[in-house]
Amino acid sequence: MQHSNLGYGIVQLCRAHRALAGGLLSTLGLHPGQEIILMQLWQQDGLNQTQLTQLLNVQAPTVSKMLQRLEQTGILERRPSSLDHRIMQVWLTQSGKDLESKVAAIWTELETRTTEHLSHEERTVFEATLSKIVVGLRQPNFGCSETIQE
Repeated sequence: MQHSNLGYGIVQLCRAHRALAGGLLSTLGLHPGQEIILMQLWQQDGLNQTQLTQLLNVQAPTVSKMLQRLEQTGILERRPSSLDHRIMQVWLTQSGKDLESKVAAIWTELETRTTEHLSHEERTVFEATLSKIVVGLRQPNFGCSETIQE
């Protein structure tokens, strides 16, 4: 069976990007994907698990596992909502808040290293093309909602 050069290239890009992200994030004790949860909480602390699941477009068990790991490392904590004690809200600890600038620096380095061999024009075209591809892949007929894995 012959594989698509484009499809194969995308898989290789994703793997290489995830590996680099993993290496950089590991210096902070994070796994790829966990920083995305933190980014949501840096924007709006106190979200509940359902909200995070919807924002990240992943399955609830994936978010639950990620939250559990982040809670075990003291980066966040889950507390019952003051309005409905059945709902657990997710709050950053000071340790979690302190990671924001460090994660931002890692994402800047990741982006720089990802595009360092592209000219400004190539990078602009790549970003536009990437956006179009993502929109196309998110069309309802593709049936895959799992975008972040831990």
